[in-house]
Amino acid sequence: VPSLSDENLGADSTKIKDGIENHKGLFISEGFPSLRTLEYTMEKRVEAKIERYSEGYFGWIKFEMDPSETEALQEELRANASIVRFILIKTVRENTLYQKPARLVKSAETKVDSDAPKMSEEELDQTIDELVIE
Repeated sequence: VPSLSDENLGADSTKIKDGIENHKGLFISEGFPSLRTLEYTMEKRVEAKIERYSEGYFGWIKFEMDPSETEALQEELRANASIVRFILIKTVRENTLYQKPARLVKSAETKVDSDAPKMSEEELDQTIDELVIE
């Protein structure tokens, strides 16, 4: 939630990691939460009231855990009033940070227009010399 103070932000993040360890999870890495404007308003029911959020803290934690423990962890995260939304994703242990894919450049195929006027090398050199500014 965006209402967390800087002092409580670290404590809440630690609380989530402790929950992972309590469910026999092994902490691997994390992206510390930072405040962001959300793309759309999110809602969460807190007690009998619906709270709406247009900004929030976004962070991530990578961990290893026995799949049989994930349901219990999910219930604990759902009960945490500081978390608006979360998702658990099964991935590989190796580095999974997003990297832009390499851009592939296709080689340009040159088409010869048979209707275009033909130029001699001398005419071509003269045209180039006229275009070059000294």
